Amino acid sequence: TKLDPVRAKNIDTHNKRRLVRSIEIAMTLGKVPPSTTQPLPYTALQIGLRLTPENLQHNITTRLHARMRQGLVAEVRNLREQEKVSWRRLESLGLEYKYVALYLQNKLTKQEMLKQLERAIGQYAKRQLTWFKRDSRVTWVADYQEAEAVAVAHVAQTDVGRAPGQKTRQALSGGKMERKKSRSAARRSSQPSQPENT
Repeated sequence: TKLDPVRAKNIDTHNKRRLVRSIEIAMTLGKVPPSTTQPLPYTALQIGLRLTPENLQHNITTRLHARMRQGLVAEVRNLREQEKVSWRRLESLGLEYKYVALYLQNKLTKQEMLKQLERAIGQYAKRQLTWFKRDSRVTWVADYQEAEAVAVAHVAQTDVGRAPGQKTRQALSGGKMERKKSRSAARRSSQPSQPENT
């Protein structure tokens, strides 16, 4: 309260990380700069990818196994041994670091770690989905093609007759043209070359 009485009235006193960060900023700048909300200079479109529970679980499992192959355990071990990060701090850095840290402390076997981590990620993903589904601004789509169609329609409805909108529509149509050119070039390169006449 002495460092920044105004910020002290509004901050969540139960959020230790935010408290520490606010104190650091106040000690450096004298006070925490006020947050300012300005109107966006454009109309935003929020798109969410709609997945079946089976596809979502498949993606979670695939990503977790990929992270393990990429050296997740070694990454956490290095933070502990080389960077001297405490176990408590590691466990606060996210689900992956938390469960690997428990494994490295021999509190979990490797199989227990993988099973519990996969379940925890799935539960977190469901909470995220619940959160975003409450947001009426999100347009849900099944794939990239549907997302592109929604984006084109959004631009046509919101920016018709305006220069920024014209630029956006040109960018979208330009992207389609570039993809068509790439496919044509790929087809040409796959065809055998004709011998030159001598």
